[in-house]
Amino acid sequence: MTVVITYLADDNARNRRRARRQAQREQAMQEQRLARKIARKLFEPPRFSWRVFYL
Repeated sequence: MTVVITYLADDNARNRRRARRQAQREQAMQEQRLARKIARKLFEPPRFSWRVFYL
């Protein structure tokens, strides 16, 4: 009985670590996506607009 309880506790801890790593990966991917989006906005050339000449 003790072996089964120990095994289940170990499996539970492993699942918690796996879930934590997955959450960290997802957060890192979101941060990278946001960083790419910001970099794209900062470094893209300004868009040309004809409305500027009609003011």
